[in-house]
Amino acid sequence: MNILLINPPYAYIDTKKRDQGLGPPHGLGYLAANLQKYGHEVVILDGALANYSWKRLEAEMKKHNPDIVGISFITKNRFPAFKVIKIARNMFPDCMIVAGGPHPSLAVQDTLEHIEELDVIVIGEGEQTIVELAQVRQGKRTLSDVSGIAYLEKGETVMTDRRERLNLDDLPFPARELYYHNNFMERISPRQKVPLGFIVSSRGCPGNCSFCSSVRVWGKWKARTPGNVMKEIELLYNSYGKRVIWFVDNNFTADMDRVEEICDRLIHARMNLEWICYCRTDGITFSLLEKMKKSGCREVIFGLESGSQRILDEVIAKGTTLEQNEKVLQWCDQLEILKMMDFIISHPSETVEDLEKTMLLIRKYGRKNAVVAWTTMHPYPGTKIYKMAIENGLLPPDFSWADERFRGYQTLSAVHGDVPIFVDKLSWFDFSKVLVELSAYEDYSLWSKMGKAIKDIHSFSDLKKYGVLGFELFKQKISGNLDWDKEY
Repeated sequence: MNILLINPPYAYIDTKKRDQGLGPPHGLGYLAANLQKYGHEVVILDGALANYSWKRLEAEMKKHNPDIVGISFITKNRFPAFKVIKIARNMFPDCMIVAGGPHPSLAVQDTLEHIEELDVIVIGEGEQTIVELAQVRQGKRTLSDVSGIAYLEKGETVMTDRRERLNLDDLPFPARELYYHNNFMERISPRQKVPLGFIVSSRGCPGNCSFCSSVRVWGKWKARTPGNVMKEIELLYNSYGKRVIWFVDNNFTADMDRVEEICDRLIHARMNLEWICYCRTDGITFSLLEKMKKSGCREVIFGLESGSQRILDEVIAKGTTLEQNEKVLQWCDQLEILKMMDFIISHPSETVEDLEKTMLLIRKYGRKNAVVAWTTMHPYPGTKIYKMAIENGLLPPDFSWADERFRGYQTLSAVHGDVPIFVDKLSWFDFSKVLVELSAYEDYSLWSKMGKAIKDIHSFSDLKKYGVLGFELFKQKISGNLDWDKEY
């Protein structure tokens, strides 16, 4: 079987910036590797990292004659994904078109009902599912025999039994030779960059934050064994020349004993290797952090989310405290481990006072003492925040993720894509003020987005939102108050 896997283009972000969160398409790499294991021919087109234009993507697609086209996508790039699906149906009328990834897994019925060109949705883990769908295409089984999928039958959505979780050690490593992975570099000194590799060592997160859909997508947190992880590290080090590894797990230290064993193995291997991970401040101890440093850990990324304890406790159920966060950040300074702090602005019920507590914390660390990343609160499908957005009337009852009428609804598409922003107690003036300040922190030019913003205006509401943002941008530019290098 010939199978074409596609990572859709992104419409609004700079794919070359590390802090945009774009890495290689691991999910497609795992699918491809497992398909190859069963003798299938696989091609991956990475429209995001290759930064393909639509014309170029179509030209690349035309080079193939696939039996199955698979598209994996998240909510932020769902509309480009829908366009790819329509192109694929027009180009390959007889092929099976399959969608997978977080968005279709969580918006099953909405996606199937609006994207008529789509045949099947894979829900959750798809490595074995895609192999069985190839067997369906070969006439060896029927769709109803395949677990973990959804499809339309006589206009009704059919969802088969949820697939049992995979043993992650049984999966072949991602087929990196099929996709764009050698363009990533990590700066380890002002004058030196080294090849950066990515590893997924676990899936899911034992936490249950109200804004996150990880539990709904993956189910219970599950991890690879230290020995299996070490084999992939050695592959990246010896065969691909990677000298920094980024563990892209949602929560790398969810099992501290497992991480300690990985560290012991790295120390014993004596590799000239550094690494980066994400973790929670309640999932780490000083002794573990000390061992992480000894084994090569150069940076830890913490999801702090807010500087308001009320928000952490009552709104997002984070389960961490401000004191805990501060203590772990101090440990990083003591051990000379770089720290990145992730924050979210515009939480449900967040007041100007709550937001100012977050901004004070960000200003405290500024550019000199940490890297700060931030995003706005989005009510992604499958999250408690999404349910709150519907119940509170921030999204209309007939809201659809796939309906073009809601493209750009309650958001700033030119800056943040086509996912609604949860603007609750804060006004657009409050939101815009912080957006301008944080963009200045990143040296991110909102002025460069103005041309796209003008094209994005289709209603009075759009005009008002961009007008407020433009006014705030102009006001702060004139005042010269955006100095992130001063001490607080």
